[in-house]
Amino acid sequence: MNLLPEIRTACSKMNTAMLRIFLCLLAGAASVLAQGNSTINIDDVLDKGLKVPWQDDAIGHPDLIAFREYLRKAAQTHDALAILKVALPDFQGCDLHGINGLQEYLKGPWWSEFSKSLTEGGVLSHDGNSFDSNYAFWTFPSLKVGVFGPEYFSVISRPNVPVFNLPNPHSRKLAILSYNLVVPEEPLVLSGWQRVDFRRGQSGFVDSKYLIDPIGESVRMRRLKGKWNLSAIANYCE
Repeated sequence: MNLLPEIRTACSKMNTAMLRIFLCLLAGAASVLAQGNSTINIDDVLDKGLKVPWQDDAIGHPDLIAFREYLRKAAQTHDALAILKVALPDFQGCDLHGINGLQEYLKGPWWSEFSKSLTEGGVLSHDGNSFDSNYAFWTFPSLKVGVFGPEYFSVISRPNVPVFNLPNPHSRKLAILSYNLVVPEEPLVLSGWQRVDFRRGQSGFVDSKYLIDPIGESVRMRRLKGKWNLSAIANYCE
C-alpha cells in the first residue's frame, strides 16, 4: 500500500488491477517477514503513537461533493441503474472489468461497504481530475509500521474518541484517541463495538463507527470534460 506522496504519485498512474497486484505483493512480503522474525512485536508499532490525520480533498469542490453524495444515496437505496448511468465504459475493480463487470459487482452483497467508503474522506489527484475515497487506504503510513502491513490495523477517524473498559459508553474511559492506529481484536457479537489494542499491553472498546479499515474499499471518481464519473473500485487483496 502506497502512501508516501512520491509512491502515491506512481500508483495513481496504475489502473486498479495493477494497483491491486502491487498491494497484494506488498502485503504478502510483509506477512512473510512478520512471521519469520519473532523478535518483532506489534506493540512496537503501537509505541510509536502513529496517526493518520483525516483528509477529505473534496472539500472546496462542490461538484465533487455533489457527485459523491449522488453515489452514496444510490448505494443506500441499492439503485444499480443510477450507478451504472454514471460509470465509465472502462470501469475497473474487483477482478471485474467494464460495465458488465460493474453489473456483476452490483449484484453482490457490497452495498454497505460501497456506501461506507463514500463517507471516509478521500484524496484528490494533483491535476484535480481523479478522486479516491477512503483516505486511510491512500495515506496509511506503510513505511513506518515495519513488517506489519495495513491489514493488521484500523484507523481512528475522528478526534477525541473515547476508549472504554467495557462495550458501554457509561463504563470507565481508558483513553482518548485522535486519528491513531489501533489493532482490532476479534469482532464482538455485540453490534457496534470493537475491542482494540491501543497501547502496549492495553486494550479497550471503541464505537465501531469511528474506525476505518485501511484495506477497505476505495471508490475512484474521474472527471472528464467537466463531468464526474465512476471510474473504479479498488480493494486490498483478499
